[in-house]
Amino acid sequence: MSLGHHGINVELISTNAAGRNRNDVSFAILESDVDEVLKLLEAVKNKFGAEKVVVDRECGLVTIYGARLATTPGIAGKIFAKLTEQGINIEMISASFSVLSIVVEKARIEEAVAIIRKGSFS
Repeated sequence: MSLGHHGINVELISTNAAGRNRNDVSFAILESDVDEVLKLLEAVKNKFGAEKVVVDRECGLVTIYGARLATTPGIAGKIFAKLTEQGINIEMISASFSVLSIVVEKARIEEAVAIIRKGSFS
C-alpha cells in the first residue's frame, strides 16, 4: 500500500532513528487528506510493527524555492536563525539544492513567511 495509490500526495517526508529499536517516520500531507491517511495507516500499522500513529493538525508547511538557495552559502542556517530569533519553532526540515521546506506551528505560518520574505540572507 502506498498513499500515492490512493491518490494522496506526500508533500514532505522525514525519517529518524529514534533509538531503542525505534524509527519515526513523519510526513506532511494536505489537511483535506488527513482523515483518509489516518484510516489507511491505522489499518496497516501492525504490519510494520508501529506502536502508534500520531497526527499533528496544528502545523503547516512553508516551502522556499530559488536559485539563491543553491548559490548562497549558509542561507538555510540564516533563515532558521531568523525564525528562531522570533520564537518560531521548526518542527521538521527538508532541504535540497534549490528547495527548502520547513514545518512550523500553523498559527505562525504567515509570520514565518513574512520573516523569510523580508529577510536579508546573503
